[in-house]
Amino acid sequence: QYIQIDDGYQRLPVKYPVTSSLADAWLIPNDDFPSGFKSVCERIKALGLRPGLWISADAEEIEKEADGSDIRLRGPDGKRVTGFWMRAIPDCLPGTIEKHIVPLYRGIVEKGFEYVKTDQIRHLLADALHEAVRGGIMTNDEAQGRFRNYMERCRDALGEDVFYLASWGVLSEVVGVADACRISADASTTWKAVRMQAIESARWWHAHRILFQT
Repeated sequence: QYIQIDDGYQRLPVKYPVTSSLADAWLIPNDDFPSGFKSVCERIKALGLRPGLWISADAEEIEKEADGSDIRLRGPDGKRVTGFWMRAIPDCLPGTIEKHIVPLYRGIVEKGFEYVKTDQIRHLLADALHEAVRGGIMTNDEAQGRFRNYMERCRDALGEDVFYLASWGVLSEVVGVADACRISADASTTWKAVRMQAIESARWWHAHRILFQT
C-alpha cells in the first residue's frame, strides 16, 4: 500500500538553521531527487500507492544566533546535554517546536506524503529529555510535558489522515497521538534480530489495535 522513501535522500548535514526552519533541512532533498518531493509523490500516487517519508527526531547541527545563543538543550552550567543517538538535541520548548517542528510536519503534508515514520523518537525521550531529568535540569513533569507537546504538535500539523509511525519501541507516551509504534530493531537476516522481532511481537500483541498498531 505504501512506498516509503527512507534514509539517504536528505542533504547533509541535517541542521536546525536559525535563518529558516528544520523543514528546509528535510524537505529539500539532495541531487538524487532533482524534481523534488511533490513530483515523487504524484508519481507514486499515479501507481495507485501511497507515498511515505522517513525522517528523524535527531539532527546533526544547531546553528547559533548572531548573539551566540541557540536552541540546544543545556544544563545550568551552560553545557549542552548529550545523549545516546542524539547529536543536536533541541530544548523542545514551545517556541522551538513552533518554529522548527510544526513547519516540518505541515510541509510533509503539503508535499503530498500520506505516511511519516519519525525515527529516534525513543532517543529524544529516553536519552535526551530523561538525561536532562537525571542531570537535574528539569523535573519529570517538565520532561513529560515537553515530549507530549512535541508529539501532539506533530499530530496537529499532520492532521488525522496521515499515518504517523513513532520509532522505535513501545512508548506509552505516544498513545492517542501516533497511529503505530515500531516495536523492534531494524530488520536483518541475523538470528538476534529475527528473535527480537518475534519476542516483541508476542509481548505487545495485547496492545495491537487498542493502544496503537504495532
